[in-house]
Amino acid sequence: MQSAGWLSSMTALGLAFAVLVSGCGVTERKAPQAIDADGQTYIGCHDPVWVTTDGGAEVTYSVKFTDASGSATTLKGVKKLRLVALPAETPSCR
Repeated sequence: MQSAGWLSSMTALGLAFAVLVSGCGVTERKAPQAIDADGQTYIGCHDPVWVTTDGGAEVTYSVKFTDASGSATTLKGVKKLRLVALPAETPSCR
């Protein structure tokens, strides 16, 4: 029975590690997305919205998106980030 407990502990540890690793790197979100970056709101209308987690002493984010006019924008050093999926028919993205 002890081996079952050890196996269960190792499985839980492995799952926790997988969650931590999956939280790092690059994430792709389908546009349109409302992007709240450090209190400033943007709308990513075209192409995917890309979010990169930047490591270091303090976690920050880089966000790359294309707005309604087709201008590509990259925000770097974002400390507080919130993305919200918008309906495909979002008027500001037409």
